[in-house]
Amino acid sequence: MGGLMVLGWIAAALCVALAGAVVVLHRRELERMARFLTDRDPASNERLTTTLPGGGFTRIAQAINALMDASAQEKRAMLSQQKAFQRDLASLSHDIRTPLAGAKGYVQLAQSEEDVTRQRADLRMASERLDAMQHLLDQLFSYMRTTDPDRTLRTDSVEVVSLLEGVLASAVPQFEARGWQSHVSLEDSLCVPADSDALTRVFQNIVQNQLAHAAGAPSIIQEGHRLVFENPVGDAAALDVTRIFERFYRLDTARGTAGAGLGLAVVRELCDAMGIQVTAQADQGAFRMIMRFPDATLDAGRGVSR
Repeated sequence: MGGLMVLGWIAAALCVALAGAVVVLHRRELERMARFLTDRDPASNERLTTTLPGGGFTRIAQAINALMDASAQEKRAMLSQQKAFQRDLASLSHDIRTPLAGAKGYVQLAQSEEDVTRQRADLRMASERLDAMQHLLDQLFSYMRTTDPDRTLRTDSVEVVSLLEGVLASAVPQFEARGWQSHVSLEDSLCVPADSDALTRVFQNIVQNQLAHAAGAPSIIQEGHRLVFENPVGDAAALDVTRIFERFYRLDTARGTAGAGLGLAVVRELCDAMGIQVTAQADQGAFRMIMRFPDATLDAGRGVSR
């Protein structure tokens, strides 16, 4: 009986000693992990590991590594956004300086010109350059309003075809001035949940983009709940459709025209806000912009063709 008691005491002592050793090992491991996190170079890709068996420390290491990965990814995204902002700012600065320098040059010519007719011509050219700069700044202001995080869109049932017809009607003089007979085929009435003002701005920007950059008469075709805006372009291969909706994206050949490359960026921002899918394609000498409306209700029997 006494021997059993001694063995019991020995077993208890061993359990206490083992538990103490485990506590010491866990404390040392936690201290090692803490030192790693404190001394780790933020730019390092070094990972937190554990030297002890068991799922607890492994899960802690995995969770901390996941947080470090998320932080590193967020930092990379911020650096990418900063570079994009700097690039956009440089592009905008160039586009503002160009018409401003031109206006200044023509004003200087007018000041030194004695012939009244030539002086007026120089001032007219200066005014055109200032108008171009005003148009650019208006585009920038419009984009800033569109991307305002406090902006809210009012969703109503909007009749898309009627809205588009109104935008096209206002652009008829501009198409006629270019001698273009546009092909417009709208097969059905299409009612969708959207903000009427925002959708009008989308159509205006797309049509103005056609007027500014098309190499010939465009076409607008409805295919169910899709609208396809297509126009010929001089060099479809030069268009980077992956960047077409980026702010300030413009081809080098378009740098001499008024605008900041913000029109289609506004289109993407507003379409995303209204749940409208918008994509771009460029091939075989044509540029296409496709709008796909969600939850569309078609009213068959109404056809419009021009």
